[in-house]
Amino acid sequence: MVLPILVPETTEPTKANGRMPRAFARSAEQSPPFSKPRMRTTTVVNRRIVTKRELAIARVLTPLGTAPLTRKQAEDAGKSLGIHWATVYRLRRRFLANPVASALIPFDRGRKAGPRLEATVEEIVSEVLTDWLPRQGRLAHPLFEIVVEIQKRCAAASVTPPSKSTISRRWTSHRKATASSAKVQPPLSKSSRVCKTAELNMTGRIATERERAIVRVLRPLGAGPLSRQQAEKAGKLLGIHWATVYHLRRRFLAHPVASALIPYDRGPKVGNLRLVPTVEVIVSDVLTDWLPRQRHLEHPLLDLCVEIQKRCVGTSVSPPSRATISRRWAAHRQAEAESRARVRVTESTTGGIGHGLADPCVGAV
Repeated sequence: MVLPILVPETTEPTKANGRMPRAFARSAEQSPPFSKPRMRTTTVVNRRIVTKRELAIARVLTPLGTAPLTRKQAEDAGKSLGIHWATVYRLRRRFLANPVASALIPFDRGRKAGPRLEATVEEIVSEVLTDWLPRQGRLAHPLFEIVVEIQKRCAAASVTPPSKSTISRRWTSHRKATASSAKVQPPLSKSSRVCKTAELNMTGRIATERERAIVRVLRPLGAGPLSRQQAEKAGKLLGIHWATVYHLRRRFLAHPVASALIPYDRGPKVGNLRLVPTVEVIVSDVLTDWLPRQRHLEHPLLDLCVEIQKRCVGTSVSPPSRATISRRWAAHRQAEAESRARVRVTESTTGGIGHGLADPCVGAV
């Protein structure tokens, strides 16, 4: 025996004789159940507002009873409501569990607002993100290190640690709160580096619009593994190769600020010497004193390296690399060539005919 499920009176306005008013019937026929914006009524069940959409669904689901619903019945109900037949099964399941129209109100999607962690865990997470993390250097796996640190502190406080996804969301929210809120703009080319409408960040390096555009693309990708397809899409947005996206993301995850994406200056740095003063003296002595006294070296660069390494071992200092010695030797040869050229120019300008130079006009007919 199939028992009919009665819908409460609050789900459908009717008169005492059970008939629907003509005005309401015309409005229900003219307006589809899923029209937007929803026309809300003053009917409230369990403090939730019931609209005409829920009333129309309840009128269709009530005659179906509690018996198993066939595919044809679901398709007919979906056509009358303007929804997919699979959605009819989901709505009917909710309606049978609570046979009122308010049970058909859509749920609010997304995470509920407000803190969901315990007070002790919340304090630990906040302390790690605001105090412990800024004191760390370049972390190879920052999210993993943060999770381990929070788990250690939670174990010491005898509380349950949060999950990795929760920590990742808190870290993302913390970065958004500390970062400057920039308006989303299309990525710019490398020529935008000359635009110095930049900002000084915590590292003291100037970040241009190019770096901020890269940050706006890399930040939504999170700290999880990056697929090839995601890298290609990011590369198309930024106008770079997909492999470069991995290099930039590695630097950004190690130090999540825009200045970490500033290109490095290629080549040796200009300014102060990079070698130890003792090594600098050894290299200069070998190039200016030892090398000119050698004759016909078969492998001059190799002999230079061996001689410098011997002298560095004798003075207990680390010898420079082969590339450094090669650059110093090239610079020394260039300086000697320039000095010889200057000497020749000076002799030619001061010598003239008196020094044995022939005058092209003498003897000419």
